[in-house]
Amino acid sequence: MWTAGTLLWLGGLAVVSAATDTERRDARAAAAAAAAGDWHEPNTAGPYFDLSLTDNVTVTAGRTALLRCRVFQLAKQPVSWIRKKDLHILTLGTFSYTTDERFKVVQEPEKNDFSLQITGVLTRDAGVYECQVNTEPKMSWPVSLNVLVPHATITGPADLYIQLDSNINLNCALHTPADPPVNLSWVKDGALLELAGPRAGISLQADRTSRGSTSYLVITRARHSDSGNYTCRPSEGHPATVRVHIIDDDAPAAMQTASSPPRLLGGSLLSALLVTVFCRVTR
Repeated sequence: MWTAGTLLWLGGLAVVSAATDTERRDARAAAAAAAAGDWHEPNTAGPYFDLSLTDNVTVTAGRTALLRCRVFQLAKQPVSWIRKKDLHILTLGTFSYTTDERFKVVQEPEKNDFSLQITGVLTRDAGVYECQVNTEPKMSWPVSLNVLVPHATITGPADLYIQLDSNINLNCALHTPADPPVNLSWVKDGALLELAGPRAGISLQADRTSRGSTSYLVITRARHSDSGNYTCRPSEGHPATVRVHIIDDDAPAAMQTASSPPRLLGGSLLSALLVTVFCRVTR
């Protein structure tokens, strides 16, 4: 069984499950009851919900979620929003009943809308929320909120070895459906990399769509001072870091990265072994 805090990993993207199995069954049962006519229908004298609105909302962490609720023929009955997992009353009418200022009701009387707005969405906000009308018996419209947690990824190993005077090419991707897209920036040892910065020869290219974002960093003619930690930092979500090492002919012959075995440069290690063997034989 998934809990509201469960993370499901899908291609570098963590999705916080909006509800437990029980909550999902309750929501489906409520929707079935509405379809069967157990809730008020337009031809009745009492209030009824607009069942054409979405009851499943997905949003990226850090952004704003809007859970919509529309009630017709409301008369004077108050509308409230309840957080299902702890039965906490968040709003009643236009008043807020929580100290968390991220929650507020957006009311449009001319449209009969009483939507719940959550700004700066956190992973713990995932779950089922109910729009309720104070009738007897009580009427409710459940809406599930899913929170996406984006994770940036940099192509290649965690340690990258670059020859002196060669180009540094780093690619970062964030596969997160978001509108507007998530921004990606590059940081070296804690300092933001910019085209107008003191290091010449830096170029940045970004590809941002509603399906995800990609950033390409190129640094020409690598210097020893270019060694360090390069971090791809999304405007929302978790960053990714790669360690860049600039080497030249004086570097050790055998090197080992985090994901590859030792390799030889220019045959210098083989030459050293042959000299050692020759010395031992002649002695």
